[in-house]
Formats: sequence, C-alpha cells, structure tokens
Amino acid sequence: MGWEFTILDWIQNNMRSPWLDTLVANFSELANIGAPWILLALVLIMYKPTRRTGCFLAAAMLLEFAVVDMGMKPFFDRPRPCDVNPAIDMLVQRPNSASFPSGHSAQAFVVSSALYYCHSKLFVPVLVVSVLMALSRLYLYVHFPTDVMIGMLVGWLCGFVAVEFCRKWELKNGPRL
Repeated sequence: MGWEFTILDWIQNNMRSPWLDTLVANFSELANIGAPWILLALVLIMYKPTRRTGCFLAAAMLLEFAVVDMGMKPFFDRPRPCDVNPAIDMLVQRPNSASFPSGHSAQAFVVSSALYYCHSKLFVPVLVVSVLMALSRLYLYVHFPTDVMIGMLVGWLCGFVAVEFCRKWELKNGPRL
C-alpha cells in the first residue's frame, strides 16, 4: 500500500488547484449512481437503430453492478485511502461503500467495453470520459490505484461477457428488438 500512497500524495501535492478541485469533484459526483451511463443506455434503447446496443449496454451495466457492488466490494471490504489518512482535505463526501474495486471506474469501463464490442461510434469519446472518471477517483483520494485498475479491468470484462452472452442468446432465440 506504500507505493499507492506515494502516487496519491504526489497527485495531492502537485496537481491540485481550486479550479481543478471543483471540476473534478463535480465530474465525479455526476456519476455517483451511474446516472450518465443509465441515461446513455436509455437514449440508445429509445432510438431504433441503436436499440440493440442500448440493450446490450444495459445488460453489461447490470452484470457489473452485481459483480462489483453486490459481490466484490462487500467481500473485500477494503478501507478507502481517506479512511487510512483522515488528514486529507476531502473535496467530496466520503463514499459509504468499500474501496475495492472502484465502482466509478468499473461503471465507466463496462460502458466503454460494451460500446467497443458492439462496434459503436460512441466508443472513443466514452473511453476518454472513462479514463478521466478513473483518474478523478485518485485525484479525490477516495480510491487506491489498484482499486481503479481492477475496477477498469472488471468493468471491461463484464462488458465483454455481457455482450457475448447477449449475442449468443440472440443466435439461439433470434433478435427480438
């Protein structure tokens, strides 16, 4: 954990600024309950040419929620860096869930992954937002680097698994959209 605090403390000592504090805190808070990703899935589902992608995306997000929020976080129950080092100046309210893995990172990367495997044109801009979301969790001192890295990986894998499952289901049962 020592090297992880080295990274987090370097960010705190070298990157923080008042305008960036506000920007990063607001950006990260926006995704607290996955609202932008849920809204994206709903918009895709409402538009017939992207309905299939939206449904696959919704399935991927449900899988990620089950794996991360209902499975991994309670199982590992890792404290957050702000719990271990309470002297840090918090920019957001301390999250109530465990630190490992990063749910924000997993949410963002499950969306990126599903869009990638669905060959969506939205993949690149969403990937950029996903990377920024993952980095914001380090900036805010609410996740260790390994929380974020594993969150990204688990999110990506959940996206892949969900899209593959949906495709196989379609092959067996025929498209219903």
